[in-house]
Amino acid sequence: MSLSVEHPAAARSGARLRVAFLADTYFGGGGEKQALMMARALAESPEVELTLISLTPQPRQVWDYVNRYSLRLITLRRRVELDPFALAGLFRLWLKLKPQVVDAWLARPALWAGLTLPPGIRLVFHQRNSGYRDEAELIPYPARQRLALLLIRPRISLMVANSPKGLRDWRKLAALSPRRSVYLPNYFEPPLMADPGVGEVARLRQDVGIAEGERVILAVGRLKLPEKGQHDLIRAFARLEPGRRGLRLLLVGDGPAKAELSRLAEELGVAGQVSLLGWRDDVEALLHLADLYVLPSRSEGFPNALLEALLHHRPIVATKVGAVEEILAGGQYGLLVPPGRPERLAEAIAQGLERKQELARMAEAGAASVQNRYAPGRVLRAFLSLHRELIRGRRDFSDWGWDKS
Repeated sequence: MSLSVEHPAAARSGARLRVAFLADTYFGGGGEKQALMMARALAESPEVELTLISLTPQPRQVWDYVNRYSLRLITLRRRVELDPFALAGLFRLWLKLKPQVVDAWLARPALWAGLTLPPGIRLVFHQRNSGYRDEAELIPYPARQRLALLLIRPRISLMVANSPKGLRDWRKLAALSPRRSVYLPNYFEPPLMADPGVGEVARLRQDVGIAEGERVILAVGRLKLPEKGQHDLIRAFARLEPGRRGLRLLLVGDGPAKAELSRLAEELGVAGQVSLLGWRDDVEALLHLADLYVLPSRSEGFPNALLEALLHHRPIVATKVGAVEEILAGGQYGLLVPPGRPERLAEAIAQGLERKQELARMAEAGAASVQNRYAPGRVLRAFLSLHRELIRGRRDFSDWGWDKS
C-alpha cells in the first residue's frame, strides 16, 4: 500500500528532508511499533531521507522488518545509563549524517539527543504515554522522565504527545509551553482484514487451548503494572462467578509482570481459565477468536491494539485513559469504565458478553469513523508538515492542529 504524500514544491526543488529517528529499541510496546510503522511510511516518500538509530542492539524481529522495507538502521551499544563512549559515538554520528530533524522516541533517547546534538538540528521529542503511570491514582511516571525533560527543555524544539489528555498532562508535569508542544495521533495502518476461515479458527482455538463452547475474552499489551492494568482484569474476571464458567481469558504480550500475574490468577482460583500466551505475531488472527476485547489499562497514550480490535469489529470494553475516550467517541463505539476499578470492569465485561451483537455493530460503526479520522495519509501529511515548518523556523505551534495540515 503506497502512502506517499505529494509536496509539489519540494519535488520541483529536489530538496529532501533529512530525518533521523532515535530510540532505545524498536522492539517492545506500542511506542516502538509506532516508530517503525512511521519509518516504513516515510521511507516510501521521495522527499524524505531517513535513518533509524537505536541505542541498543536489536532483535531479529526488528532486523526482519528493516530488511523487508529496505530501511536504514544503525545500532549503538549502550552499556550503562549514560555511557560516555556511546554518547561520543552518537555525537560523531550526528556530524556524519547531518540530519535536519531528529525524532527521539521516549524520554531516554530524548535525553541522549539533547546532550549530543550539534547546534542547528531540531529535536522533536515523542512522548507516547499520558504522563501518569496510574491515572486512577494520578501517580506520575518515574521522575527520570520529567527530569530528562527539564534538563533538555531548552534544546527541545517540539514535544509531540499522542493523545489530547497526554498533551495536557505533560504540559503540566514538565512545565511545557503550548508554543512548543502539540498533539499528533499515532500513525496507524489498517490491518489486513482477511477472514482466516473456519478451519484456521478451529486450529487456532486448539493451539491456544480453548475448549469447545468456551467464550473468549482477549487483551493485548505489554505485561507491565500498574500501567497496563492486567491485574485489574484478572480481578474483574474472578468476580464474574458464577457466569465465569465457560469463559477463557487470553492475555497476549510479554513483560516484567508475567510471574506476578500468574501468581495472582492462582491466588484468585482462576489460573485454569486464564492463559498468558506471551509474545505472539498472530494477534490479528487471535482477534477472530475474541467474543470480547478488553483494554484494562491504567495509563495509555494512543493504543494501537484498541484500533486493531475496533477495525476487526470486536465488541469492546475499555478504561477511560489516554486517547481511549476519543477513539471510542465517548462510548459510542464501546463500553467505557474508569481505570483501577475491577468491580466496574467486571460489570462492563458481563454486560459486553450479554450485548455482544450490539457492541459488534457499535465497533463496526467505530471502524468506519477511525479509518476516516485517523487515515494514515492524514497523519503522515501532518507529520511532514510539522517537520517542514520547524525547518522553516517556526517557533510557535500553539495554534497548530494536526487535522488542519
